[in-house]
Parts: sequence; structure tokens; C-alpha cells
Amino acid sequence: MFKNFCKRIIFILIFYNSFVYSDTYFDGRFYEQALLFFDKKVSYSGFTILGLNLDTRPFESVRIRSEIELPFNHNRKVEDPKLKVNTLNISFLFKDSRLTVGRFLPLWGVCRVFRPMDLFRTQTFIQHNLSFSGVDGFFWKFYSDSISSGFIVLPESDIENTRLSVFLEKTYEKFEGFVAYLYDPYVPESFVGGTFRMDLFFTLKAETLYKYSYKTFNNDRSCFKFSVSADWSCKKIFFISAGYFFDESGVLKESYKLLRSFEPDRFTLSRHYIDLDSFLIFDDLRTGISGIMNLIDKSIVCGPYFSFELFDNLFIGFSWYLFFGKKDTEFNPLYKYGICDIYSFVKF
Repeated sequence: MFKNFCKRIIFILIFYNSFVYSDTYFDGRFYEQALLFFDKKVSYSGFTILGLNLDTRPFESVRIRSEIELPFNHNRKVEDPKLKVNTLNISFLFKDSRLTVGRFLPLWGVCRVFRPMDLFRTQTFIQHNLSFSGVDGFFWKFYSDSISSGFIVLPESDIENTRLSVFLEKTYEKFEGFVAYLYDPYVPESFVGGTFRMDLFFTLKAETLYKYSYKTFNNDRSCFKFSVSADWSCKKIFFISAGYFFDESGVLKESYKLLRSFEPDRFTLSRHYIDLDSFLIFDDLRTGISGIMNLIDKSIVCGPYFSFELFDNLFIGFSWYLFFGKKDTEFNPLYKYGICDIYSFVKF
């Protein structure tokens, strides 16, 4: 009921604003991605996405934004592709606060690779220019000098399962700090964590998350996660980044298969990881190499990549993911010669 009501109101305001008010901006993209899996045989997976974005202000203190996509899967025939609404919300701007109602995507993580504080967005190794669906609810943020705070309410059809979150942000010169608490009564479980960023001659980022799962079926699944990364650039030509990630919920390699069966969308399986990324920029060309290592079973995923702007707003990219590790390790070579990721997109 809440979701349908919000969508109808926002669509009415968009229709009104498009014809009556001139402060309306449209843009979009046409995105193409192909994945080639090299083993004994070569298999293929790919998709095409047409995305449209809208940003409009029907009144000075009202702002409406939307991000809509039409996806096409190359692997199977799709007679009626479903329209994907990633974001669709309306914001009311007050003197010292902003209230947003509808679908939005809170992004809390700050580290380059491992972001345990991104509670509303799943992580994946292959995510070039992909977008993610938001959550439906209320978002109210308050501002005062260098400190801001707010809360998020994500209602469900069963009101008892409504998720609640509160957060606090602090900015001081080259320092940025953020802390948040999220309660999910459906599981039930609570999350408390924070992020840290400081700009020196290099940029230092860190984030930590503690998940407390209330005992269900005599099983306590509470865990702690921590991520830290540092990056440095030289004259905007050379860039290097390194990071470390700890996940208390990780398991030994003997339990990888079991964990994958229970959590198929899980980003990592073990406890300790390091990551490294470096690249060079030559005008419109960016080329580099990145990798992730599981410190427990010593398996590695790494490979080169590049991206290039052929013409104005026309980009192409290429990555080759290579896997190294003994049998039954996390990154053991399931694909003998790796995965080739080719993508291109046009902005308009």
C-alpha cells in the first residue's frame, strides 16, 4: 500500500512538472556487458541495459529524482522485459533538514574494495558501472554546521517487521566520520558500525561493523567485520591502493561449500584478505592491475584491466580475471583461463 501510494504521487508530480515547470533534467546510458568463461569450453553470458534518469524541481523546496532501467538478458529469450525502478523518490527541502520519501539507496561504505558498511547494496567482484535497486521508506537528514544526523524508516506490509536506522556524520577539515545503527526485527538482528576517512599526503579509509543476531533456534550468529584501505596518487597520472579485510563470520575451506549453499550471494567466504589495485591514466586511457588474496588458504584472484573513452561519452572497457589456488580453496581455478569481462556504454 505504502509503495504504490508513493509511486502514484511521484508520477503525478513528474507529469505535472514536465509540462508546467522548466527545471527538469534528463540523462541516461546504454550499457552493454559480455562475460566469457574460459575452461575446457568457452561459455558466454551477457546483458544490455537502457537506463534513464530524471532530476526535476516542481517547486523550489521540492526535488524529484528517478533512475529507471530496462534490462535485456542475452542468454535467454525475454518476451516482456521488466522495467527496473532503482530509485524513485521525492525530497522536501527545509532550512536545516531534508525529508526523502520513496525508493532510495543509502551508501555508507567508503573503502575501495571491501565495504562491510554497505548494508543495502550487495558486493560483487565484477561490477563495472552496474546499478543497484534501492529500498522503500522515509529518510530524514538534519544539518548543523559540520555535524549532521538523521534516521531511516523502511516499512513492511507487516508493521512489526519495519526496519529502523539512525546515523550521525561529522566533518572537520580533512576528516570525515560516520556512525550508524540499524535494527531488523524480522531476523531479528542489529547492526552498529562506522566509517572513517582522512586526507593526508595519502587517503586513509576504514570501516567497521558489528552484527548482533538475537539467538534463534539456539544459534547465535553475531559477528564483527573490519576493513581498512589506503590510496595514493601522483599528479593524477599514477594511482595505487592497498587494503585489508577481516570477517569474523568467515569459515575454513572445509566449510566453503556449505556456506555457499546457505548464502549464495555472499561476497567472501574466509576471514582474512588483502587487496591491491594500481593504474595509470594517459589522457582518455586508464590501464592497471588489481587483485585480492585470501590470507588463510593463499588463493588469489587478479588480472589486468583498461577503460578508454573512444569519443565524447562513449566508453569501452576490458578486464581479465585470473584465479590461482589449490583444490577446494576459495579462488581455485574453476575456470582454467579465467573470466574475460568486456563492456561498453554510451552516456546521453
